[in-house]
Amino acid sequence: MEKLRLALLFSIRYEGDEKVSQVKELLKRQGLQDSQVKLIDSLLEYAGKSVRKGDLFQNKDLMAKGKQFFSSMFKDVQNVLLQHKPMLFNIVD
Repeated sequence: MEKLRLALLFSIRYEGDEKVSQVKELLKRQGLQDSQVKLIDSLLEYAGKSVRKGDLFQNKDLMAKGKQFFSSMFKDVQNVLLQHKPMLFNIVD
């Protein structure tokens, strides 16, 4: 079951990549049922890029790339823990 959960997260993150189909084949070889492997396709149909709005992982749109570029320029913070910002901060911002 953990393998399937990980594969679901991987497929939603790397949707459209050929590695998703490779992961599905690996799951079949590992002994998962076809109905379980088809959950990946169902997830992508229900919550894939074509259905959802915005960037789920906030790293692929132009605005996110711009923020990432400028934040990398000013990355000289001494404490590494201060560099982390939770996802909720980005949503509210």
